[in-house]
Amino acid sequence: MLVRGLPHLETLYVGVNGISKQGAAAIAANATKLKTLAIGTQWSYSDFNKIGEKGALAIAEGLPSLTYLWISTVSANSDNNAIGDKAALAICSRLTALTELKIGDNGL
Repeated sequence: MLVRGLPHLETLYVGVNGISKQGAAAIAANATKLKTLAIGTQWSYSDFNKIGEKGALAIAEGLPSLTYLWISTVSANSDNNAIGDKAALAICSRLTALTELKIGDNGL
């Protein structure tokens, strides 16, 4: 995984690269200094990234320094990440440094 070789990484834009719950967990475990994480895109569907509830929980638990989290899209359907209520609550309660959150409807 790319982020293992970048321990000081603070910004990661993933786009539509097929990130799964395992990929989100790997990012959270290996890029612990991230401040900005964008999974999903502004212009296209985010269903290529299927982080789901487990991936979102891993992000909430493993990346406490995040100030910016984008796991939806602006202008298209964003419910395909389907993180659910539990993960959305974990994001809101554990990522207290967040100043910007783009979460879409994500199956909430």
